[in-house]
Amino acid sequence: MHFPSYSSFRNYTSCLLFYQKPSSSNPDFSNLPGARVPKTTLSKRTRLLEITPKNAQDAFEHCLQLVKSRDRENYQSSLVMPQACRAEILALLAFNIEVALIREKISSQRGSDIAGMYRLQFWRDAIKSIYGDSVSPVPRQPIAIALCSFAPQASLSLLESLIIARQQTMGDRPFRAVDDVAKYGVATAGALIRLEGEALARGCLLGKPCEAFVDAAHEMGAAYSIMNLIRSFLPLLAKGIILLPADLLELHNLTPDRVYKRKDSAAVTNLVRDMTQASFSDQLILQHGWWYRKIYVLRFTQVALVHIQASRKLSSLVPRPLRSCLAASGSVVDTIVNSVKKVDYNIYDPILQKSHPFLIWSLLLKKILGRY
Repeated sequence: MHFPSYSSFRNYTSCLLFYQKPSSSNPDFSNLPGARVPKTTLSKRTRLLEITPKNAQDAFEHCLQLVKSRDRENYQSSLVMPQACRAEILALLAFNIEVALIREKISSQRGSDIAGMYRLQFWRDAIKSIYGDSVSPVPRQPIAIALCSFAPQASLSLLESLIIARQQTMGDRPFRAVDDVAKYGVATAGALIRLEGEALARGCLLGKPCEAFVDAAHEMGAAYSIMNLIRSFLPLLAKGIILLPADLLELHNLTPDRVYKRKDSAAVTNLVRDMTQASFSDQLILQHGWWYRKIYVLRFTQVALVHIQASRKLSSLVPRPLRSCLAASGSVVDTIVNSVKKVDYNIYDPILQKSHPFLIWSLLLKKILGRY
């Protein structure tokens, strides 16, 4: 197999990392899907948002800066995706960040749960106005404008999934079980990967993404959610928030208070070890018999690795252009798993917050090799 030289690889990276200010060709603000020339008189009730090229350019810039500052991993992932799809993907990523940050924005307010639910409902109403049958006007908000301008064909159900999952977990209560963490990942990270995949599929004229891609996205989302919960433990702990699964807390005779006060570090270490142990459903055990039961009992394989390996086993069935959507999450999961093992499952170690030092190189290599 012939690999590109270092110089060509470096030049390619430089081109990707060089950001040009949005212009009429990057992206094309003069030919926006869903944008129209403003009318001289507007009807009182209309769900169509009047978007000028200047509105779209400002919205794009807002999304770009939000993703770049708040989700560096997905920002770098967007750099290796086709330029024609990049504006739509950035709009989708910015929307995900916006709804994810609601908890952080209202955490210091009294009655924050209610305030958070109202804000999430605002976004649910907004996307129904953009994509659904609602007659309510589309809000003049940068991300809403970006969705109208660059993502007019995005899936309403997947966008709603990003909101509903946050509504169901509002209140900073621990997850009931590890499986609930995985389901949350399917509804959030998995849905976001699918949205990106649909954008790439349209850009590459592939039609609707295949079932293999959907399954791979769900497995990757589950793996990402489990490991991201471990990575975010220490920053959340500083705010007095414990989201570790309640079933494992009970199993190890722990309470959120004991975890917060670090009264039993050994038990917490064992809990983290259990979180990364193999977790197979009873259905799988019944279907596949003693072999799965043995792995379940002996816990050879880590939960996140079980999910990510299941995702990667489908790679040959996933169209090559869509594999880029899964690459960033895969690299992040690998990084956190390696860090957890390095610190012997000590969830209090700040090394877990370190990001992949060469993520852009990893993503470029995976794109060249067609892997994730």
